[in-house]
Amino acid sequence: MHQIFSLDKFILNPVMNRFGLQVLRKVLFKLAYNLVTYRYSNDDPDVKDFKAKGYHVIHDFLSEEEFRDVEREYYQALEEVNSKPKIDHLGHYQLFEVLKDRNINVHHKVDINDDKYPRVFKCLLYHNRLQEFIKRALGCSYQPFFKQVTYKAKFERTVQINPGDQSKYVLKQSSNAQFHSDAVYPVVKAYFLISDVTKDNGAFRYVPSSNLVSLKQIVRMYRESNRKDLDDVKKGVRKELDAQRYSDNETERYGSIKHFVYPKNTLFFVDTSGMHARGYFLPNKTREIVYIDCRHNPFVEMRNRLLSKVGS
Repeated sequence: MHQIFSLDKFILNPVMNRFGLQVLRKVLFKLAYNLVTYRYSNDDPDVKDFKAKGYHVIHDFLSEEEFRDVEREYYQALEEVNSKPKIDHLGHYQLFEVLKDRNINVHHKVDINDDKYPRVFKCLLYHNRLQEFIKRALGCSYQPFFKQVTYKAKFERTVQINPGDQSKYVLKQSSNAQFHSDAVYPVVKAYFLISDVTKDNGAFRYVPSSNLVSLKQIVRMYRESNRKDLDDVKKGVRKELDAQRYSDNETERYGSIKHFVYPKNTLFFVDTSGMHARGYFLPNKTREIVYIDCRHNPFVEMRNRLLSKVGS
């Protein structure tokens, strides 16, 4: 029973899923989320807009001096990664030279900590406007909110390596270039752009309002929760289950696709319980961002609020 209210992506119970358990979870999470964010969405038009569309964009987020400080620490971090390559199946921490003869997405990711990158924390991650928006968008009433929620931040550089035709989009893209949703509960992700982002270097893509509970999304979720893969995981044939992936053509049945084409120093928030994907890359194009992922269980928030009232 506790799994229904957990942050698990799927419940591996084929019988219950055939009766619509995953759809029920989506509806319950949405109701709880609307309750814990009701006060904030009434007071803050940006949060209200975010809940309705699934995204919010802030241009020229930092001052020029603050941006230069963040940019300096970003490149410092990536240089350290390049000097100490570590290769794994996701392509994390890889030198460009290692993969120059292969057609693949390369990620350079660095976990951010405040001891090593103090300016990023002071200028960006502890920025009052960023913190306050995430707190309100998640419905978290406790300070500091990042001690209460599942919170991670990374420097991220993505490059499409391809030695072939430089004028065509690379067809063999990361699976993240296919549309998917991350969870049945709201997930607030923030992307701060270190470089200009266009349709040629992986601009984030999103289906506006796909975070809402609609008939189309309910049907999609029901089908996803009854995939054969679920049985395979339960039987041990597969270790884990990834989100269902959709092509661009399939995704357009659920709404128009927005491309997040913006200049550097733009910050945007998205609810990745909606349908989203990384954009496509022309060969050897680079996207550089600071990535923040925040998750908070609205049922836990409701319990905490109730306990605080009982104790007061």
